[in-house]
Amino acid sequence: MKNKIGPDYQQLKEICEANTRDTADLVDGLMYYAGERDKLDRKSIEHLPRYRHMLKKFSIENMGRFTAQYIVHQIFKTKGYIHKYLNHAYCRNLKDEDRAYLEFCAQNPGGTALVW
Repeated sequence: MKNKIGPDYQQLKEICEANTRDTADLVDGLMYYAGERDKLDRKSIEHLPRYRHMLKKFSIENMGRFTAQYIVHQIFKTKGYIHKYLNHAYCRNLKDEDRAYLEFCAQNPGGTALVW
């Protein structure tokens, strides 16, 4: 059976994976910064009970991934924390290309794909 998604799917997947590899350290650093600065790790735990029915299907080892996903979503969503962080010393002291990437993400919510 032929892939009905089309030939562009593989290319898009490769672009997303390359983007993730290139920005992993930057996003990880920002994620830990957000967790400490705005207690987003604790806020993610407060939101978990509403997803209890889904979480039962996963092992406890996945909880860290869910927390990371929550934090990254809060940073990069429309009107997310990224707008606030761009004015912080943490982001102002980044390399120019890393700061430019974060500014692009802030201007294009949903326009970047991060794969974990």
